[in-house]
Amino acid sequence: MDIDIKNITILSAKIEDCKKLSYLKREIWETTYRGLYPDEKLDNYDYEENTKKFENIIKNPDFHLYVVKYKSEIIGYIGFR
Repeated sequence: MDIDIKNITILSAKIEDCKKLSYLKREIWETTYRGLYPDEKLDNYDYEENTKKFENIIKNPDFHLYVVKYKSEIIGYIGFR
């Protein structure tokens, strides 16, 4: 897949991004950690719980969470203190 860098934006994450971030995190964990972590940990991933975790991160003034968008789709994220 060719990506035109002009269509990439990095924005501060918003509460309305949290559900998508939860699904993206699950996808990342599946492709990165399957075989490294017990299957049970990945199979029992809780989307709602992780959505709330992202909401709490966004509300934390000591933490900065950004989303990476290609056109209008979130394709990644980064956070730091």
